[in-house]
Amino acid sequence: MGEPPGIFSIGLQKAKDMKQQPTSFRLETYDLPTVFETPELISSLAQYSESRQPNSIEDEDEKPEGSNRAKTSQHTSDDLTSTLFLQVFAAADYYTTNKTVMHNVPPVFVDIILDPYIFNVFPRSLIPTAAYIILLALGSWYISKFISKWFQNLAKEPISTDKKDR
Repeated sequence: MGEPPGIFSIGLQKAKDMKQQPTSFRLETYDLPTVFETPELISSLAQYSESRQPNSIEDEDEKPEGSNRAKTSQHTSDDLTSTLFLQVFAAADYYTTNKTVMHNVPPVFVDIILDPYIFNVFPRSLIPTAAYIILLALGSWYISKFISKWFQNLAKEPISTDKKDR
């Protein structure tokens, strides 16, 4: 028949399994009053908040005495009106002949990157990349002008038909 799969072919199979699968996303945003009026949303927010809290029993023993002060918050009405909650629904959107993957679908992880925009057009994190591309384009422009002049001068030189004596 054939040889058993070697290390190389097993590595290729694992690499094929590790590739990203198609995913469907649905995003919904809610303002603060809507979150507090909807029981499903407030319970989801409470569950998320509890998962983000450190273990309070162990941490209280390690805190210094001065850190138990009440923190005062200086929120304005603009802060409350601009608060939005984002709910992301992500699901694997593919079919495979591998029955174990179809029965135990791996979780779909979502990274949300919040990057402020400059003039609502350009992300701030891309400024260094844009500056690099602009400098590269300007440098290429001036170098190409220099090379073009060099080629023109090379073309203007007369071709000597005299053979050199040996």
